Amino acid sequence: MIEMPMVEGLAADVADQPAAFERLARAYGPGGTDAERLAAAARHLAGRTVALVGSGASHAACVAAAASWRLVGLAVEAPEAGEFLHYDPRLDDPGLGVVVVTYSGQSAEAVAIAARRHDARAPTILVTEGTDSSLATSCALALPLHCGVERATATKSFTNTLGLLLRLGDAVAARGEPNRLEVIARAMTPTMAAVDGAVAPWVEAFIAAPGPLDIVGRGPGFGTALFGGLVLRELLGWRAGWMTAGHFRHGPLLDVGSGHRLIITAGRRALELSLGLARDAAARGASVLLIADGNAATAPGIVPIPIHAPDEGAFAILAALPCEATMARAARTVGTRYVRVQATRE
Repeated sequence: MIEMPMVEGLAADVADQPAAFERLARAYGPGGTDAERLAAAARHLAGRTVALVGSGASHAACVAAAASWRLVGLAVEAPEAGEFLHYDPRLDDPGLGVVVVTYSGQSAEAVAIAARRHDARAPTILVTEGTDSSLATSCALALPLHCGVERATATKSFTNTLGLLLRLGDAVAARGEPNRLEVIARAMTPTMAAVDGAVAPWVEAFIAAPGPLDIVGRGPGFGTALFGGLVLRELLGWRAGWMTAGHFRHGPLLDVGSGHRLIITAGRRALELSLGLARDAAARGASVLLIADGNAATAPGIVPIPIHAPDEGAFAILAALPCEATMARAARTVGTRYVRVQATRE
């Protein structure tokens, strides 16, 4: 059964994404309302090993950001919040730089991590939508996401979180790229306009003859694959699996056959490897949605979605848009099973 309020909410969230990202770019740009908060967070994290910690789509953004940070020489990890809380003895270490990410400001693991570190006098940086929560006041600094209300599953909270974490990484590395978010913001609207129609035949074929679905990627793009798998499964009930493209190559590819669906996020650094995987999967009978950084030669069974991005971190943000277009188009046709509305903040 189609739940129109949720479908309409998803459409509204996606439509607001460029404006939300522009708000983020202005707030953290030179002279922006949150520029000093960002600078203070960067000073705290400089010279430390950093853990970017979140759950769900927030964790996916942390995974993408951490891969991008490592490419510029920063020491960073992206543990899932529950694993970090229960299995990492460095939780109480004041020498570890910890950035906790939660859009709602209410995630149970994030609250527990912040409380433990507060008791241990280990400062924590919080990335969240509203900075007036009890969680925010227990952290050393809170960096607002400027998403606004999110009515359905994660969309703009993922892209704004990843954008903010990329901006923070630039500041920690002292890379001096104050306009990076503005470049991405300008690319969002034309990218959204291009991808919606491009994904249509792939989505229609999937709905008509659903088969297994896997979403894979490498580097920052793996964070996007993780995001795509999570939200498609959460909203639509599609049994999506997600893993690195290298992991998929070493085993799961052998299970691919007719009716299999595969989404690949193919960033620039390992583009040829991703194109080879797409061709091999298509040759085995899979239908491949190839989200590639730039124009890529394809083959029968491959639907190409070109993304033009200035770097791999930006690609990871823009590559989320075809995943969202897939989700929104399918939801309009088959509805949604979504039963948990995220906490929203006006």
